[in-house]
Amino acid sequence: MPVAPSPSGSEWEKNRGDGDRNRTGVQGFAGGVGTVGAAMTGPLHARLGEEFFKQVPSKPGVYLMLGERDELLYVGKAKNLRTRMRSYARIAAGDDDRLVLLVTAIRAIKWEECPNEERALGRETELLRAMRPPFNFTHAATSQHLSIAVAGRGGRLRLRLTADNGQKGETLYGCFPFAAASPDAYKALLRAVFLAQPDAGTRIPSSLTRAAGSDFVLPPELGRSLRAFLAGRSMGLVADLEHIITEHHAGNGLVLRSAVRDLDDLRTFYELGPRAVRRLQQRHGAPSGSLTAQQLTDLMAREMGSQTGVRVKTDRATVTSRIAQLRAEQLGFRAIAIRLNNEGVPRLRGNGKWAAAHVAEIVGEQLAHATTTAALSASNLRQ
Repeated sequence: MPVAPSPSGSEWEKNRGDGDRNRTGVQGFAGGVGTVGAAMTGPLHARLGEEFFKQVPSKPGVYLMLGERDELLYVGKAKNLRTRMRSYARIAAGDDDRLVLLVTAIRAIKWEECPNEERALGRETELLRAMRPPFNFTHAATSQHLSIAVAGRGGRLRLRLTADNGQKGETLYGCFPFAAASPDAYKALLRAVFLAQPDAGTRIPSSLTRAAGSDFVLPPELGRSLRAFLAGRSMGLVADLEHIITEHHAGNGLVLRSAVRDLDDLRTFYELGPRAVRRLQQRHGAPSGSLTAQQLTDLMAREMGSQTGVRVKTDRATVTSRIAQLRAEQLGFRAIAIRLNNEGVPRLRGNGKWAAAHVAEIVGEQLAHATTTAALSASNLRQ
């Protein structure tokens, strides 16, 4: 995946019902999903038709349910996509109110195949955290994306896996998407870097991957390679580590076999973590460098919206934060409106594209709020 990438070889599929685009939905249903043997007489089957359900593969994957204007309603995963879709087709009178409300609002469904159920779960998590569909309950918690902090200069480095904003003297790399499997990749990185140290033995201490931080003494050029790797600029670190470890531990098959697995994990981590984040920043005009979890989530939401072709509901805090970022770039209202339209950011009020007047309205509200807050603070100080 770029950040939050689609599994290799998969692509989004979509189907719409014909002749039912203007219906507002059937009202008054309630209850749970029907039994497997039940006749498919629900509103979703009537809207999408039997041919749609025949097209859905009997494979693991994730699915996105869309409304009248392609707005995202719900995201789910399935061990068998076809079986899951048919379960929704059986929802009818007497079923659960919320399920009926969902199926009567659906006008299209997209799906993405995944290699296995575990990958489907990971993909669903990424989609839920970034896109926050209104009919899902399981994404309420804040995402805890992880970063790797590096302190020191040259080859004398200290590495730390963290969810915080970094400490004095540290450079923060990340945060990274869940798909990058950061904790496992971090352990693989520690083991490989340990073996590449000039005086490293063949036995990796068990405390290495459990410590709050790990210190290393490396050739300066390897330290630079490590930083470039974590910044998503170059995967040269993997080749450097492979060369050094092979040379230092020639003849030790056990060490070399273990190192090969760790280096493979680092290649995967690079593509799904550092490189994916860098591409996201470049594609969406975000500044390079470390990201907060919220910034990463916002970027992933934009990417997934363009990747899947769905409209993602953006909350007010996200929109105002983005406008503030663009104002910091010294852009005028018209230029900001163009950027928001290019990024697919929905307007906070009404439909259609952003115009300079819409941006000015939001900025005016921000300034008024800041003035009020300052006045209240001054009043409190006087008291």
